[in-house]
Amino acid sequence: MSNLHRSEFLNEVKKFFPEVTDKFNQQDGLLSFEVDVFVQFTQNQIDSSSLEQTKLALILLDKYYQNGNKALHELIRNAVCEDLNFSDTNNTKRAWAYSFLSAQLKTERNSWLKFMGYSGV
Repeated sequence: MSNLHRSEFLNEVKKFFPEVTDKFNQQDGLLSFEVDVFVQFTQNQIDSSSLEQTKLALILLDKYYQNGNKALHELIRNAVCEDLNFSDTNNTKRAWAYSFLSAQLKTERNSWLKFMGYSGV
């Protein structure tokens, strides 16, 4: 972990995904809500099979998980473990996106799933 902080995260996400700016601005400056907005956006990209957008979003999440301050690190870890869905359904294919998750986030997610008694991605 290093010291990348909230404003760097928000600026970079807005640079690559300007469509989330309005939703960020509605979160009253609360980092947990801002991370949630970006994770929901990432899930929408996965659900719509948007390969490049998903890949870039997961790269950004990993960057701030690895190099962000403690708050970013913890919030991103929790969001990736608890909120992102990589499971296929009859109508929505998601498993493909799991391959873009970094090794460290895969390890965190798999440990959490095992701890919670869940199986699969």
